[in-house]
Amino acid sequence: MMIEIRGVECKNKGAYLMLLSILDQVRKTRKDDKITVKPHDDTEINFDKLIQHGLFPKMNFNHFNKLRQETIKRLFSGRRNVYGLVADEEVDVILDASGFAYGDYWGMKKMRRRILRDIDVVKNRGGKVILLPQAFGPFNNKALKRGMNKIIKNADLIYARDPVSYTYLREINDKESVKLAPDFTSLMEVPLKSSKKGVAIIPNHKMIANASPDNVGNYLNFLTELIQLLQNEQQDVFFLIHEGNDDYQLAEQVNSMLAKEVAIWKSDNPLAIKQRIGNSRLVITSRYHGLMSALFQSVPVFATSWSHKYEMVLKEYEMDDHLIDPNDSSKMTYQKIIGTLNSIRHNEISAHLNKKAEDHKLQSRKMWDEIFYCIAN
Repeated sequence: MMIEIRGVECKNKGAYLMLLSILDQVRKTRKDDKITVKPHDDTEINFDKLIQHGLFPKMNFNHFNKLRQETIKRLFSGRRNVYGLVADEEVDVILDASGFAYGDYWGMKKMRRRILRDIDVVKNRGGKVILLPQAFGPFNNKALKRGMNKIIKNADLIYARDPVSYTYLREINDKESVKLAPDFTSLMEVPLKSSKKGVAIIPNHKMIANASPDNVGNYLNFLTELIQLLQNEQQDVFFLIHEGNDDYQLAEQVNSMLAKEVAIWKSDNPLAIKQRIGNSRLVITSRYHGLMSALFQSVPVFATSWSHKYEMVLKEYEMDDHLIDPNDSSKMTYQKIIGTLNSIRHNEISAHLNKKAEDHKLQSRKMWDEIFYCIAN
């Protein structure tokens, strides 16, 4: 069987971590299946990267019309197996791990590119389409709502990652295949040290890109003041880059505002990033999978938000008061963050997170059981 994974990339380390997590689960359960991913140089998923992970490159025809696609397929028909190239008609199962692509924020472009234009073709030849846990909505745009309704009608399983996303989907179509399941990267574990050290600051340029003109500087000022306070508390503070150059430049901008610069740590390996987060004593993050990696590994964490997905996961972990608004930073906010470093408070939070994370992992295992049952039948 040929399984195609969609919506993943290597540039965004959260999406890369999802790819590795899917590979881990599929290869444990369905050892004989082949896995394909479409190469995209702009997201660092090129042929070399795919081969490195034992994946089969899918032929990419996005830039050609249907007539040219068929011509190229005929030309390649005798050589595809030599190069390990996979054509659309060879895909039996689509696993969509887009993370956050369906809703008004991204519009129709991502919906068409991800799955909408192919779902009929896959289903008509008896294939399976499964949307893995991700954030959905809102769907105020009528075309988006129609497109999402078509996806819900045809997909075998759709998992919303939070109650708000689940409600958005059920308002469009209350089909039983729409389910609720948590982020599944919790099952991808890395070895951790017994002692936690350092405060990781994970920036996100979307906090500025999505801000109103009056609030653009608030995020930078918040990070600057927070780091200064942590430095006064003799804490080892560092920036952890969870995505690309935009986040790195934001960290450099904050450093230019500090009397004493902090280190900027980055890695191309999402497992190394997860491990560094797990070995930290405290995390302040504006990246979703930075938040998830902290929660899964029982590291006290505070988060800023530009989407409902942050609020929902903190609520699920009963950590609502750990959501920070950079536009309304007060002494009380800073005191709460600094207070988390107190040993007694720190241990209480870690124990609470550990229990929640174990419940989370049980839900993810149940979800994968449902998925593999669906694929097998």
